[in-house]
Amino acid sequence: MNFFERGILKRILTESENDKESRIEIVTTASNIPEKVGEEYIKAYEQLGVTNIGVLNIKKREEANAEEFTDRLKNADVVIFTGGDQLRLTSIFGGTAFHHLLLDKYMNSNIVIAGTSAGAAASSNNMIYQGSSHGSFAERRG
Repeated sequence: MNFFERGILKRILTESENDKESRIEIVTTASNIPEKVGEEYIKAYEQLGVTNIGVLNIKKREEANAEEFTDRLKNADVVIFTGGDQLRLTSIFGGTAFHHLLLDKYMNSNIVIAGTSAGAAASSNNMIYQGSSHGSFAERRG
C-alpha cells in the first residue's frame, strides 16, 4: 500500500484537478495480458479510494476510430497507457480519431496523460524501439 500511497499512481491523482473524483481510463493496448493488467490498475486505484475507473483494451485501428472509445476519452480526466509493446501503441493509435482527440485534449484541457514503460516511450516525439540497453550508454572513443 505504501507504494500506491506515495508512488506514481498517487502522484497522477494529485496532478488531476479532480483528484480522487477523476475519471481514469487505463489503456492496455500495449500489453500481451491486457485483462490482467487492467485488473491490477483497478485494484491499485481502488486502494487509493478511486472508483471511477475504466479499462480501454483497444486491439485494432478500427476500434481507435470507434465512437464508443472516443466518447470515453472525451469524459476522461486521466489517461494511463500501460507497458508492453510501444510499436503496437503507435501502429494502432497513430492518426486515428482517438489519437487526434487525445492531442486536442492535451493542448486544450487539463487532462493528465501518463504511461509506464512502453506507454511512456510511445509518448515522445522520437521513440526508442527494440535494441539492447547494454550499448546505449557506451562511450565511443576514437
